[in-house]
Amino acid sequence: MSTINVNVVQSTGGTVTINDNLIVTGTNNIRPYKVYTAIINQGGTNPPNTAILENTIGAVSWGRTQEGFYTLTSSGLFVQYKTSILNSISNANTQVITNWVDVNTIYVYTFTSAGALQDGVMNNTTFEVRVYD
Repeated sequence: MSTINVNVVQSTGGTVTINDNLIVTGTNNIRPYKVYTAIINQGGTNPPNTAILENTIGAVSWGRTQEGFYTLTSSGLFVQYKTSILNSISNANTQVITNWVDVNTIYVYTFTSAGALQDGVMNNTTFEVRVYD
């Protein structure tokens, strides 16, 4: 790795400005949370299929309980009052609803516009779980 000389200027307000690229290595995480971010696709009677973009939370797994009802499970990683769940959906005629259940489980429900549980709703859906320190 190359060494880059960086000009660092600190103002009296505590803001640090870096006038070059900054590369941070090591175990320090500059974000106040751990994250699981994935692109989700689900079809038929299968659990969601994921393309994991980033995972600093730890081991998680997807399951399908019934049509339109899925679980994301961990081993105690979803801390109460510190877990945030974000998702996007590209189809205005459907919706995804998430529910933190406990430190081990997050429920994900997918509905039609008429309010019926339905498989096949999550197509290239961004799904993110953040667990704050």
